[in-house]
Amino acid sequence: MGDYYLEFLQQYLHNVNLRKKIGERTIERKGCQKQFEVRLKQKEGNNHSFEERKKRLRSLASEIQRNFECPITKCGKKYGYDTIPFVQQKRRFLELAYQTQAS
Repeated sequence: MGDYYLEFLQQYLHNVNLRKKIGERTIERKGCQKQFEVRLKQKEGNNHSFEERKKRLRSLASEIQRNFECPITKCGKKYGYDTIPFVQQKRRFLELAYQTQAS
């Protein structure tokens, strides 16, 4: 009869220890879940703020003052910035260059 009582006590203590471990793991899991939610909200907030910043920095076409003329005299087009890439000019006026060479 003593063996059964001893086995009962061992199982009882084992169950108590398991309950403690489950409680600790539950607390850890909730903490990790809160950290994950906070990081997810921060990540979403950063994406939105980047997109909003990007949109805020852009100005409308009607707001741009076109003070700079195209360096090619026949074009007559005006630009809002003096730093137009030459690659765009070459691509835009490639057809004009071929026409002048053919003449």
